[in-house]
Amino acid sequence: MPPIFKINSETLSVGRLPVCAAKIVRRLSSADELRLRIAPDCAEIPAVGDYVEVFDGQTRKFAGRIEKIHAENSAEKTHTDIVAKNAWRDLESIVYQQSWKRSVNGNVEDVLRSKITLGQNSAGEKITVAEQVLDILRFAISCGAEFAVGVVDADSAMLADEARDLSCAQALARTLKWTPNSSVYFDYSADGLPVLNVRRRGTLETKTISTAAGNVLSATVSPRNDLLVDGVSIKYESEHKINDNVFLGISEEKYPDSISSNAKKTVVMTVDLDGERSSSTSYKIVCGTIDTNSVQWWRRHVPALADETSMAVVESSRSDSTYSRELLSGSIVAAMNFKTLPIVAKAKIKYTKGDGTVVTKNVAANILSTNAASGTYTVWRTLQFAEPRPNGLAKAIFEAVSDLQYEGSLRAVGIDAGAFFGRRINIADSKNPSWAGIRTTVSYSEENLFEETALLKFGPPKHLYPDDIEELFRINRNRVVSSDSATRTTAKISSAGGDDTQSKAEINGSEGDAFYERFILSDKSEDDGRNIDLNLSDIKGGETAKMREIYLCYDGYLATAKVLMTLPKKYESEAGESGGTESGA
Repeated sequence: MPPIFKINSETLSVGRLPVCAAKIVRRLSSADELRLRIAPDCAEIPAVGDYVEVFDGQTRKFAGRIEKIHAENSAEKTHTDIVAKNAWRDLESIVYQQSWKRSVNGNVEDVLRSKITLGQNSAGEKITVAEQVLDILRFAISCGAEFAVGVVDADSAMLADEARDLSCAQALARTLKWTPNSSVYFDYSADGLPVLNVRRRGTLETKTISTAAGNVLSATVSPRNDLLVDGVSIKYESEHKINDNVFLGISEEKYPDSISSNAKKTVVMTVDLDGERSSSTSYKIVCGTIDTNSVQWWRRHVPALADETSMAVVESSRSDSTYSRELLSGSIVAAMNFKTLPIVAKAKIKYTKGDGTVVTKNVAANILSTNAASGTYTVWRTLQFAEPRPNGLAKAIFEAVSDLQYEGSLRAVGIDAGAFFGRRINIADSKNPSWAGIRTTVSYSEENLFEETALLKFGPPKHLYPDDIEELFRINRNRVVSSDSATRTTAKISSAGGDDTQSKAEINGSEGDAFYERFILSDKSEDDGRNIDLNLSDIKGGETAKMREIYLCYDGYLATAKVLMTLPKKYESEAGESGGTESGA
């Protein structure tokens, strides 16, 4: 049955699209190609960008877009060659980007960034190979890639790997180097968009081709014993900076545990991990007991009272009495695990000045109460946490390369190459019985749709898998250690050295209104001395002395004067002739 061609979902007859030759070429982790040769009598040549589908009956064998059209018109040849590629071309044309945080006018917001860290999710957490693969594929689909995600079971640990400006295809290949036995291929048979699968070699379907059927034209098989390894040793190294000292940390993960890292045919990898960066700061604090009934305590907190003698605390109070001590000097940071609480202390103070003046004042002080004790405290700050060592990476790499692989090819007539591509095959051949158990992966195929011939190549794909054991040792060679994993979630380029949660000593006492019980003005420069003595004890309760106007006889005339006095009272004689009522002056 001749193949059926659709352009932009429209089925074209042989008259409208006279195809002379058609071939489908498939490669693992690469773009599948449809190569068509169109006869010169074609009335309407499809255009670049048209969507092409090929069907064998009801089964779709290819889907992709035309990428190149080459027309040749000469005496010897007159035809048009068309090359279409599948959705892997979308992965090659979309730059993979990740969501990072950035700071804009003091606000933190999301932004896509082409400087990426593979092996890390948007929360800055480590992820597996499968999780990273899914993120790359979903990002590509969100950008218009024309495929659906199928089975992704290439799951293993991976290391954080920093890169920039990679296409989705490059990011996928860089991620899958941690699972060298993975296969990436498209399944066109499903309805809708082609399905992209990422499978481990051990989970692929196995099919058998028998040479006894007579349709196998040739077959070659070669074992790759040179790719076998006896073990994998990963040595994790990290530099930890503590204050000004740098320490080297080394740990080893082996699989199997019994192997020696210096044995032949052992893959030895040195993996750099981001180390811890920490620093310490010493804080000296002085604390004292809060005693608002103490004269000395108030002298320290209200500088204006420092030189006053004969002082007494009449009454005192505090806004909170949770903690009995206060911070006098230094700073308390959160890492000390002490509690602090700003409070206000108040008191009424009474004291006598040197000239005999008696003063009563309301005073107050803002203080920082605490449960801390005096001492010197060392606080450690971790500016960067050490990158955790992955678990099971050595085992995953060993299992990916430890089984014997075979490479070779098979040419046959009347087989569907798409049914074998991305699968594992055995070859039943009476002359070579060992071929029946090779279970080797088909990594390349060519299918001539008109001649109904197919070429299958199997074994490690040259463009993906290390071609010899020396190349296998270089799996980790080009990895870049991520140095700003925290930036992705915080938008901070580096951690600040200081601690922004300091509570500092706060002592700012103040004086309130002064009340004088006795006010004395004295001029001690004169030998005889001159004094003005205003004493509240000379005035009875309820009386007020102030400047009042009185009438008097002055120089033979009636005059007025201002006098500091209380309200006068009528004089009462012994006989009691006059009343005791008050009267105005």
